[in-house]
Amino acid sequence: MLPSPLRLCVLVAPLVLPLVACGGSEPATEGSGDSGPAPAAELDVDAAIAVFEAGTCWTCHGRPHMDMDGFGGPKLAGLDAHWNVADLADFIENPEAWVAKDSRLALLKSEAMVPMNPPPRPISLEDRELLARWLLTLE
Repeated sequence: MLPSPLRLCVLVAPLVLPLVACGGSEPATEGSGDSGPAPAAELDVDAAIAVFEAGTCWTCHGRPHMDMDGFGGPKLAGLDAHWNVADLADFIENPEAWVAKDSRLALLKSEAMVPMNPPPRPISLEDRELLARWLLTLE
């Protein structure tokens, strides 16, 4: 098995190289908002993983170098089908408020071996948004 940093490069390179090769260097037009995850080239994956691991998310959802196989929590791939950055960042801070108002999340909670809890230590909004942007790229 490849060492963790090298494996991450091998996994991310196919996502980043097409962006670089296509030469998408035109500036963003005015009015383009942050409605979705940032392209992989703009996302500091290492920093996002550091937030993920410091927040102990891995204890239920697995570690990135372990293909994110969960240990009681749901897999995190495909979150972009149900979330945007702002809402996911808010959910990370206060999952119970979201479970109370979303029947899909209530069902996931009832099926999970371990319910989603807020991080043991507060995570800044900036770090929660970084984490959310990264999580929304997982497939």
